[in-house]
Amino acid sequence: MPTCPATQPARTILDGRGSLESIIGDERGRLFYTDAGQQALMRLDGPGATPKVLTRVEAGGGLALEPDGKLLLGSGNSIPAGAIGNIAPAARLLRVDPETGVTTTIASGLAMANGLARASDGTVYASDDVGIGDDRVAPGGARVQNGWATVISSNGLAISPDGRYLYAAQTFEPAAIVRIEIAEPARVERYATPELGDVAAGPDGMTIDEQGRLFVAANEISVEVREICERYGVQYNSGPLPKQFGSVVRKICRLALPDRLRGGSTSGDTPAEKPHAEECELAAAA
Repeated sequence: MPTCPATQPARTILDGRGSLESIIGDERGRLFYTDAGQQALMRLDGPGATPKVLTRVEAGGGLALEPDGKLLLGSGNSIPAGAIGNIAPAARLLRVDPETGVTTTIASGLAMANGLARASDGTVYASDDVGIGDDRVAPGGARVQNGWATVISSNGLAISPDGRYLYAAQTFEPAAIVRIEIAEPARVERYATPELGDVAAGPDGMTIDEQGRLFVAANEISVEVREICERYGVQYNSGPLPKQFGSVVRKICRLALPDRLRGGSTSGDTPAEKPHAEECELAAAA
């Protein structure tokens, strides 16, 4: 995807906050974000302001706004939950008052609710970035359809201005954005891919403007992991999600064994190099 023309330099308005999952702004210019470290939904009233805990939430996930300014929030956004979310869905969709933090549950039984997108009719779509499908929540939470559309490692979501398509960014697949026809969710097609050098960019959160232009955040950590892998001569794993997940499981099982049972160091690795190589393979596969 080409670089946007006439881009403005980035300006930092908040840093040093650890791991953040989702962020969204309202018409008053306030920012809301899910803070994994504090297990909370936070509100930032403006540059230089001190973030406030709006409500505590376990494994906060995606965010979306309702027409009245209320917030939609995913809860249950964790890798273990997402990994089994397609067969044992336990995530929830919450509604949060942006002023008081009062929280109510709209729907439960979602796979992960990692990313959210709200359609004009009140339908909500939720993603699972370590699973194989997107969920659909009927207006008011009347019904949850797990695996409504089949998309591997779906993360950020956005709905086209005409309401015809749902776009999904794929994180743990070779980087891509797919397009789902909302009226026919079996019709899933690859919509955009980056240049070869960014195939492991890890597309994450996504939004869309009134002209239908998509804006996607990418995880730069893939570049750092690739450099570490090259330094220690370890293959960088950027294959499909099932292959990556299988690689991680095998590696964890092997590392859990005593050295005498897994053969100690191999291929000439020195004791000092081996731990770095093992960590690199795990990080690359994850």
